[in-house]
Amino acid sequence: MSIGDVDIVFGTSPPFFQLVAAACVATLKRKPFIFEVRDIWIDSLYPLGIVKHKFLLRPLKALEILLYKKADKVIANSPGIVSFINPYIDSDKIKVVPNGVATDDFLVKREDARKFRESANWVEKFIVAYIGNIGVTNDIDSIIDAADKIKELRNVQFVFFGGGIKADYYKTYCKEACIDNVFFFDPVKKMEIPVVLSAADICIATLKDSPVLSYPYPNKVFDYMAAGRPTVLAANGVICEVIKMADGGTVVPAGDSRRIADAVIYYVNHPEIADKHGRNARDYVRKHFERRNLAAELESELACLVSPSEGKRG
Repeated sequence: MSIGDVDIVFGTSPPFFQLVAAACVATLKRKPFIFEVRDIWIDSLYPLGIVKHKFLLRPLKALEILLYKKADKVIANSPGIVSFINPYIDSDKIKVVPNGVATDDFLVKREDARKFRESANWVEKFIVAYIGNIGVTNDIDSIIDAADKIKELRNVQFVFFGGGIKADYYKTYCKEACIDNVFFFDPVKKMEIPVVLSAADICIATLKDSPVLSYPYPNKVFDYMAAGRPTVLAANGVICEVIKMADGGTVVPAGDSRRIADAVIYYVNHPEIADKHGRNARDYVRKHFERRNLAAELESELACLVSPSEGKRG
């Protein structure tokens, strides 16, 4: 397979090693090389205990730094990533362009949401929804512990839609611990996510308390906001500022299951506040994280590399 004429070579991480191929193609073609950073996974492996010996990561880190320097532009998916890149290259070489969300995809008819609630047996229930990966960094323990604290509220149900390396563990744990207000469902197709979220009352997102988890903009939070649902967010990082600026939910410290439980109870008792925070969230994400606008911003950056004068006009 041969590669024809190109204007720009765009590589993204992860997966990390395809970046080497992208950099080589850019060199051979003598074209600009863009390094998009979606996850600081090399910096995360040791602090999260995934790699036990830090020296094993030194060759990978050296290669990553080399690619930063080789790149004509480094695109960061959140402002939190910038601090991990700044020590190695000039700040004017870095551009923050988050993923965002296509808000129109989350406009769901009330009738469709009602039908889903009926089919899921959620009628007269208060649904706290989590959609996404059930893994090591997501701190699912805090959600389940919060659910356990308020399981006497029989109308409140915590529902998980997703898979991951710890999904089976949590299913077994909840069953053995008799935490019967937590329900697990298989992952849903991307096109089905809007109706699931619209059928929920509030949504929840959590991250473990670690400096290397302070940087991301979890996509699930943008989905929650676009669906017009308030977010109970237990994390310490840049995503907290999004919810606070939007007045689109409740932010509590990472790992604080008592505060998570209290936030859920507050929304149960104040549905008008839940509605207000949901509307605020949708308005904010449409204004600041609309995908078509962010795509245009990225296009302008790429145009500057191909033709500086064209980029300035855009």
